[in-house]
Amino acid sequence: MTRGRVMREREHKLGIDPLVDLNLDRALSAYVTRPHEPRQLVTTYYDTADLRLLRWGCTLRFRVGEGWQVKLPVLDDGTALARDEVRVDGAADAPPPHALTIVRPFTRGRAVVPLVRLETTRRSTGVAGPQGQDLAEISDDVVTAFAGGAMAKQFREVEVELHPDVSEAVVRDVVTRLQTAGATVPIRVPKLRRAIEADAAASPEVTVPRLGGHATAADVIRAAFAEATRRLLLALPGVVLDEDPEAVHQARVATRRLRSNMRTFGPLLDDAWRRALGDELRWLAGLMQPIRDADVMLETMAAAARTLDPSRTIPESVLAQLLVERREAREELLAMLQSERSDQLLDRVVDASASPQVRDEARDMAPRELRSLARRAEGRLGRAASKVDAATSPDELHRMRIVAKRARYAAEAVERFGGKPVKRLARRLAALQDVLGDYNDAVVAADWLRARPMAEPAAAFEAGELAGTLDAMARVHAGDVPRALRRAGLT
Repeated sequence: MTRGRVMREREHKLGIDPLVDLNLDRALSAYVTRPHEPRQLVTTYYDTADLRLLRWGCTLRFRVGEGWQVKLPVLDDGTALARDEVRVDGAADAPPPHALTIVRPFTRGRAVVPLVRLETTRRSTGVAGPQGQDLAEISDDVVTAFAGGAMAKQFREVEVELHPDVSEAVVRDVVTRLQTAGATVPIRVPKLRRAIEADAAASPEVTVPRLGGHATAADVIRAAFAEATRRLLLALPGVVLDEDPEAVHQARVATRRLRSNMRTFGPLLDDAWRRALGDELRWLAGLMQPIRDADVMLETMAAAARTLDPSRTIPESVLAQLLVERREAREELLAMLQSERSDQLLDRVVDASASPQVRDEARDMAPRELRSLARRAEGRLGRAASKVDAATSPDELHRMRIVAKRARYAAEAVERFGGKPVKRLARRLAALQDVLGDYNDAVVAADWLRARPMAEPAAAFEAGELAGTLDAMARVHAGDVPRALRRAGLT
């Protein structure tokens, strides 16, 4: 499979009247400007018939002379828009398979077809500081959109693409100068959304509802499902790209939150619906777990090696075996993400974000009554905490970590209506979860090393030395548990 080339794009977009003469040399007189030759860009955008990519803020396009590109949904980065853009190799006649895999969490197997063609006349100017350092690239674009072979729309915009290290002060100054010269208000939507008819630009597929004073328990449940669903689907393209371990972590957290919501709100949900969806989410979480475990072990073992000597790293024999296991787990997960079963699961999760199958009593219940459900989870944690002593086994502490995580998610799901005590509880449980997590990470890494004997004596010695260091780290973290329990108000 061809891996994509990922770049982080930071940009500002500004509107401008077609008749305005934008003199950049005069507008940006405090900077060094370097005009480029005008270019003609021809770009075809692809989407599903119901505009799933557009609704998620994602684009899949082919540009003549540049090839295929995926732009992932926008992240808020201060005053600018930040997007990950991925270049993918492939012939011009159809989207390459890897590009389709990246966007599949949004399309979920639906056919992707040409949507619109944009022909752009671009006049670009490089902007540098007094010392010649590159700051930005400013493009003055006149865009003509064609749909079905006919011209659909024409507009003009100014795009300021920022270099990674540009300060916010410089960004504000450049944008202000452009607006003084004739550019208008910032535009926070991509060209594609401007190019199609306004009524065709459907609302986001998953929307987290705002909860007002008249919200019911059913509204709170829906909001909790929607927020977790949004997190899951936004994280999955990063899981495919595998550029940052945080993507798998965020996808697992979102999956756990969905499962926790079904446990917390279980008395108010349809039993058959809850069990069926929960089983499928457990399957997805199970496929991601070996990858996340490997990522955590890499980090934990590296920290343990540095305690032996700041210049030491994970022994090569250990690292090689761990990376092989991670690669095999990732291949299995990628195959799953391209399966019909995955598409159906994500469809059901999206449906749950809009209309979780709640019992009738939830539609009339006040949100404050949900606090009793959170207290049930806290009570289970309290009973587990009361049994902790010096003889508590690693397995028991691991189970308590799971219970603490569930109690935290339950508190966070209802904290808006639970007042300050519930918010404080959620923060304390997060701190407890961190302590228990550090302990569990050291124990799991040491157990992994002992379960995989090394063939060479030198490698076996290094692995044993590292396992002993991890044991020592685990003992330190175990000693922190009673204090964390007291701070959480559980002992």
